[in-house]
Amino acid sequence: MGDTLKLSVTTAPEKGKANQMVIDVLAQALDLPRSAISIVRGETSTTKLVEISQLSEAEVFRWLDKTVL
Repeated sequence: MGDTLKLSVTTAPEKGKANQMVIDVLAQALDLPRSAISIVRGETSTTKLVEISQLSEAEVFRWLDKTVL
């Protein structure tokens, strides 16, 4: 794991809604399908480990540098 991304969502953390919003925001910012993003650790925590398939770590951060979240 290299860098850390800080992302805030305003959706209430009930019934996984905030987790789904995190996935939605990342999918939109990275122009990926939602299925390419999964939360692998921290589903009930404010700190999450997210796995993004289809892009390398360097590609993810290049995309995010171009995108305002």
